[in-house]
Amino acid sequence: MFKIAGVAREGENPGSADLGDDLLYNHGNFSNDAKYLIVELPESSTLSEAEFKEKYLREHYNKPIYFRFLLNMSKEASNTSNSPNDFDYVEGYFKIDTGLSLKTFASNGKFYGAIPMKFSDLEGGINGGKNVNPISKAGWYFGQKYLSRKVYGLPLYTNTSIKSIMNQLKSDFGAIDEIIRGPNAKLRNQRRIAKRYVPEKSWIRLLEPNDRKLGGGVRVQR
Repeated sequence: MFKIAGVAREGENPGSADLGDDLLYNHGNFSNDAKYLIVELPESSTLSEAEFKEKYLREHYNKPIYFRFLLNMSKEASNTSNSPNDFDYVEGYFKIDTGLSLKTFASNGKFYGAIPMKFSDLEGGINGGKNVNPISKAGWYFGQKYLSRKVYGLPLYTNTSIKSIMNQLKSDFGAIDEIIRGPNAKLRNQRRIAKRYVPEKSWIRLLEPNDRKLGGGVRVQR
């Protein structure tokens, strides 16, 4: 498993300026999604793009690539909060965009490879058809399935008074109406879910240089 060192946008030539970039998209629009995932390579010199493909991808170049990202599951954590309760691990697969080239570069004596992801359809509502990065999309589905009240900012029913319950239901119905019109778009542009990831706790699975592929079942602590 290779830790994510940064991301780069579509149309960019990945380089040292992208290292440490922990944002997968810009909320409020459907441009500037992360296109390239950057990983540090255990090399002593810069590889050519062909060498990178042969050593770390090979026959998996045309197959889905496994990822495990620690993503924000609250609006607050999209910018500043680092509370462990605001993040969760999301697993899935992405396809390589074979229409773009792999990239390699060096920075401060370290060597990196950049892999272009194939974008996915946002799906749902009036914004269906927009292309988005597959990491965030997996995060939105994860949030809807396992953390729906948290990601949508819905209140917990801790007060049992009739008036309180009615007020909370009224708030819920307003949010649910927006959910029906496009849940992924709401989570992206209003709630900013799965916008930010933690680089040192996010990985993708590639081939090891010794031809051995690391397993994805190792438990990882936060």
